[in-house]
Amino acid sequence: MKQAPLSLRLKLELGLLIGLGAAVLGGLWLRPAPPRRHPVLSWEGHAQEIRQVPRNGGLDVTLFHVSDLHAGTEACDNYTGFASLDRCGPIKPWHHRLIERLIHLAGTGFPEVAGGEAVQPAKSLIVTGDVTQDGKEAEWAAYLRLFGPGSGLPFAVWDFPGNHDLRNPALSRLQFLLRQGGSRYVRDVGDLRVIALGEAPDQDDLVWLRGVLASTGRARPVIVALHLPFEGPYSYNWFTRDTFTESLGRLLEGFNIIAILHGHYHESGFYRWKGFDVYNIGSVKHHHRDFGVLHVTDTHLIYAAWNLEFNDWWWIHRKPINGHPGPETLKILRGAPWVPYPQSAD
Repeated sequence: MKQAPLSLRLKLELGLLIGLGAAVLGGLWLRPAPPRRHPVLSWEGHAQEIRQVPRNGGLDVTLFHVSDLHAGTEACDNYTGFASLDRCGPIKPWHHRLIERLIHLAGTGFPEVAGGEAVQPAKSLIVTGDVTQDGKEAEWAAYLRLFGPGSGLPFAVWDFPGNHDLRNPALSRLQFLLRQGGSRYVRDVGDLRVIALGEAPDQDDLVWLRGVLASTGRARPVIVALHLPFEGPYSYNWFTRDTFTESLGRLLEGFNIIAILHGHYHESGFYRWKGFDVYNIGSVKHHHRDFGVLHVTDTHLIYAAWNLEFNDWWWIHRKPINGHPGPETLKILRGAPWVPYPQSAD
């Protein structure tokens, strides 16, 4: 006997059941593997590689710290994320205002709570990423006119990429390669060593860093600079989701890390991460328009933030280093409070 054909409704119901069954089986048997996490790096098996490098003494150096210059975009008074709610205008005047203050700050006294000594001419300007808005050729041209080799600045510029620059990775990496030798590098000023880690260190960068630290030794003062933060706003990213921060903390442990510098979040503040002092500086793109001034000697470090909007010191941290005794000062000097980072206090 010839069977009656299946009705359209029955065909649809059977198709639905088959589809649901496939989905269940796929969930059971074809479940994707969890994201790969990299092994945590440490000094286990490598401690014997660390050299004994003594300090020579006589250290007295001033450095500037800026971040998130975002050449090629606008500057806005607020940070709502909606241009229609912000009062925005050209960012270039803020770049010029920043440069003018950097050039003429020498001779200005640090706040009295930090001793009041005069700011000395800076050796270098450290730019912790996002020098452009999207890494485009025109934005790079605008940035280099102001901060590049032919700009006439009276100090060196040590910069490296942030996430915005890496929106155009080929051009940005070429620029840092031509001017700095790459996105990660080392700069020495007497005993002081500055280690630039680019946007943030991945596993390859961390292996490189272990070699750099081994050649540095545990006595020399070290400043580490990168773009992305460890804690606070905008700190959940590819860098913090993997084991990279844990590896970095283990590699830095026991070395004379006197400061970690970063940017990314366009507001200003100080916090401690795994026992290390971390300094985030604001951005001329938004309302925390400031820059950092570091003074490092054999006995102390000063990090003071100068606010461009009210043209005065904003907050300051002074501490003894290299095992020297002395008081530590952390104080907001004027204006609204900074970013409420964990473990930071007036």
